[in-house]
Amino acid sequence: MLSTTHSASRRHSCALLVAAGLLDAETPAGDLLDAWSAGHDFLHQGSAMLAALSRAGSDLTTVATAMLWRLVDGRGGAWTEPATRAPDALNAIRQAEERRIAADTLPPVGLLASIRR
Repeated sequence: MLSTTHSASRRHSCALLVAAGLLDAETPAGDLLDAWSAGHDFLHQGSAMLAALSRAGSDLTTVATAMLWRLVDGRGGAWTEPATRAPDALNAIRQAEERRIAADTLPPVGLLASIRR
């Protein structure tokens, strides 16, 4: 089941590359967020990770950050453009996410956390 879940989540995360014409791959027919959430129900929630860090050290510090761009990958598909263009595409997606976060049109869903040991 785990390999099926990972395979499905890869199809969901590459939908943006398919929409950009950089990748030929199967994408979900329904809501992408629902599909991604269903394929990642095995992940720990952020609150659980922060609680674990708090127990492991002191002075927990967090910074909200962009991270949706990191979920885009081309596994499970065939590149329609040279794969060397992927870093440029990912950088453009990251920059767009950061612009939307700065404009308050998209909430930051990434979190950098550190503790003092």
